[in-house]
Amino acid sequence: MGTAEGLGRDIRRRLSGLRRVRAIRGQLVHPGSPARGQRKKGGEESAGAAGLADLRAVCMGRSRGGLTTKIHAVTDAHGLPVTLKLTAGQAHDGRSADDMLATIGPGQTLLTDAAYDSNRLREHLAEIGARAVIRPIPRRRDPPPLDRDAYRRRNRIERFFSKLKHYRAIATRYEKHDANFLALVKLAATRIWLRVYESVT
Repeated sequence: MGTAEGLGRDIRRRLSGLRRVRAIRGQLVHPGSPARGQRKKGGEESAGAAGLADLRAVCMGRSRGGLTTKIHAVTDAHGLPVTLKLTAGQAHDGRSADDMLATIGPGQTLLTDAAYDSNRLREHLAEIGARAVIRPIPRRRDPPPLDRDAYRRRNRIERFFSKLKHYRAIATRYEKHDANFLALVKLAATRIWLRVYESVT
């Protein structure tokens, strides 16, 4: 514990110079800085708090597996990404595809799974002269016909997502800010594109 000189009657003299602090909830010292909880003049929040509010993850949402973010992608016939987008985990997939169809033109075919099945999407593709190969959801009363031979080629986009998950920062989502996370996804997509050109050369 110490030498004999540090104990006994000298301990009072050694402790007399310490500042006394009133115990708060069983603690002898204040847990935070003296200016904690204070606001700027005029009742506004501090700049640091406002900055943290702007950095919150908008596309982080709760799904069956917990907090997650969905990555939506439109790929070409070879499974290479063309359009990328982020939405929260609880967002509806069908509504998320509305602003991702700019790259689809007349004579092209869109292959999607049942999550994107909606009459609105089918009608939009028919208006621009594109073909819709969408797996109907099981609860449809009158499901539209499905070209199963063409639908088998949808595995190419699944291969793209499989390659995307090889990047650890994307599979675990280290970045909590949406812009940073989307930038990582685009960097990984660029690397996937470059692999094709490297294999050709």
